[in-house]
Amino acid sequence: MIYIEQPPFLPWLGFCEALIACTSVALYDDVQFTQGGWQNRNRIKTANGPAWVTVPVVRATGQLIRDTRIADDFRHAEHGQDATPGLRT
Repeated sequence: MIYIEQPPFLPWLGFCEALIACTSVALYDDVQFTQGGWQNRNRIKTANGPAWVTVPVVRATGQLIRDTRIADDFRHAEHGQDATPGLRT
């Protein structure tokens, strides 16, 4: 079985199950990056309830997923604390 999906930012359970069940996996990254999609953000469960985790990216019109880069001004430690209230680090 072959599993094909656009690469998500934090894989979800169904993605992990598919990886185990398949003999081949194709990450479909030669399609346009979707603003407001799941390629650079996800919701996670925290002690304070659901929270969005978003990695800021540099985008251009018509940009492909594989050409998307993390924004230069992104600071991991600060972003992680701001974006995930209730998570212990």
